[in-house]
Amino acid sequence: MAQHINVLVNSGQQTLSGELENSGEQKESGDSGDSNQQTEDFGQQSDGSVYYCLSRIRAVSEAGVKVVVNEGFHEGQITINKSEALSLSCKIENTEEEEWLEWYREKVKVSLNADNQKNSSRLCVYPVTESDNQVTFTCCLKRHPEINASVVLNVQFATTLSGEENVTGERGRAISFNCDVWSNPQVKVHWFKDEESIDLIIGSYQIYQDAKQARMTIPKVMDSHKASYKCLAISEVHGNATRIFHLTVKDKTYTVTMEPIIAAVVVGVLTLILGIISRRERIMAMFCKCNEVPLSNQ
Repeated sequence: MAQHINVLVNSGQQTLSGELENSGEQKESGDSGDSNQQTEDFGQQSDGSVYYCLSRIRAVSEAGVKVVVNEGFHEGQITINKSEALSLSCKIENTEEEEWLEWYREKVKVSLNADNQKNSSRLCVYPVTESDNQVTFTCCLKRHPEINASVVLNVQFATTLSGEENVTGERGRAISFNCDVWSNPQVKVHWFKDEESIDLIIGSYQIYQDAKQARMTIPKVMDSHKASYKCLAISEVHGNATRIFHLTVKDKTYTVTMEPIIAAVVVGVLTLILGIISRRERIMAMFCKCNEVPLSNQ
């Protein structure tokens, strides 16, 4: 009769921890064989065949075995705030045989104690950081790694945007104001000049924004640009954040570039030296002639 095994991943309140291995050559816990056996790199079995723990939740129809994820997850995703603790648990159901489980953070294997691998396993992530956003944690059945369940972390965090800055711009030159707006969910950014919304056409402003930075550029600074500029990041989850730039305008500064002058002096000196070397015989002859002493008449 076909054996039916379920591998479940869910979020609980347990705090048994695992640590990431620094390399693919760490000792493997929970093996019924030699305790000194070394683990292989992710994706490589001892017989040389290759497998991959899937990063997506999927059903595997092989000898009646099926992988499922706790229904409390929305499409295999966990939403959690930065700095919180996350506890993941994985277990095997509908089998009386002893099974071993393995955890992966993306493609990096997590080192677990032996008693945290048999039939059920728990993993604690603390503290959760921005770098954990969109990271996949996968729990695999050791003897059949293709039988697995995964969860993706949706880490919410606010932008660090704040403060004020005094900026000096030169007439006729470009200047940019940069705001760090990295957050999850992504914020909407608005720019203001002296508390009034900026007119991009009249003021000849250029605005750019990606997931991490918002930037406003004035291509050619004029006296009329002297003002206080505010970068406003709007978030329905974390609230609003601002940064203010106080712009002062001054005359354009002309600087003398020394590199061309130094290069010209070097070329002139080298030309003079080469000229002297090429005419050294003539110069020596003239020098000797000038030093000749005329003989007196006897």
